[in-house]
Amino acid sequence: MPSWLFLITIVTVLFAINPIFNNGGVQIHGPAIQMLVNSVVYTILVLIWLLFFRWEDVYLATNKSLGFGVASGVISFIAVAALFSAYQIAYNDLTPITIVVSFSVVVLAIINHFLGDKLMFHQWIGAIITFLGIVLVNWKK
Repeated sequence: MPSWLFLITIVTVLFAINPIFNNGGVQIHGPAIQMLVNSVVYTILVLIWLLFFRWEDVYLATNKSLGFGVASGVISFIAVAALFSAYQIAYNDLTPITIVVSFSVVVLAIINHFLGDKLMFHQWIGAIITFLGIVLVNWKK
């Protein structure tokens, strides 16, 4: 197994588990405190990672790369704030979590349209099957 595939598999598992803990925290102390706790822990861990393993990356920062970082941070904040608010509203429902899992279908569409990376037939079939799976999981009688 290539190392990138192993790492992506770990990411997939962790992102599948993470909503359980986030939803639990949101239900107890609300979305803003959950985001604050996540951000503090994230900041501490990133600083440790940077100091011990990626210090040379500091010298690669440019105005353009920092601009991308700020834009990504703002987009991430809005997305997570909306997600955590949805958790708070629909705390006994799996729908918000299963809809968020559909981001891979959206990413495929964006890559295909904006980046000009054309998807092959089997990739579109996989995206459609994924989308149908999300619809079926959320289908209520």
